[in-house]
Amino acid sequence: EVGNDDFPDTYVKVKMTQRMKVCKTKKTNTVFKSLQPSFNQSFDLKVTESSLPQTFLTLQLRQAKQFPARDVTLGSIILGSAMFSRGSGLRQWNRVVSKPKEKMDELHILNMAGGGCSSII
Repeated sequence: EVGNDDFPDTYVKVKMTQRMKVCKTKKTNTVFKSLQPSFNQSFDLKVTESSLPQTFLTLQLRQAKQFPARDVTLGSIILGSAMFSRGSGLRQWNRVVSKPKEKMDELHILNMAGGGCSSII
């Protein structure tokens, strides 16, 4: 039997990249000991309309590890234009760009760090 102590501590790391350079990084609060964490947080990221085609967001589901071990990426998704993203990441990006002031929630299947996909963010 698996106890709660075996469940991972997780958070989401958000990286905004413009012109292939990470220019802003944000992180949700860590959700402790949960197999179904919920990250109900929002971040304001300012992007000019002219820089939108060269901008994308990378969302990484990360497992927090105790120091000195490094945190582990469990999966990720890219939200951006067709140059950077596909599937649900591209669809959400297009919706956000078309209605920039509207709050949008969407579930995404993550690309796993070692290939494949199974997590939802």
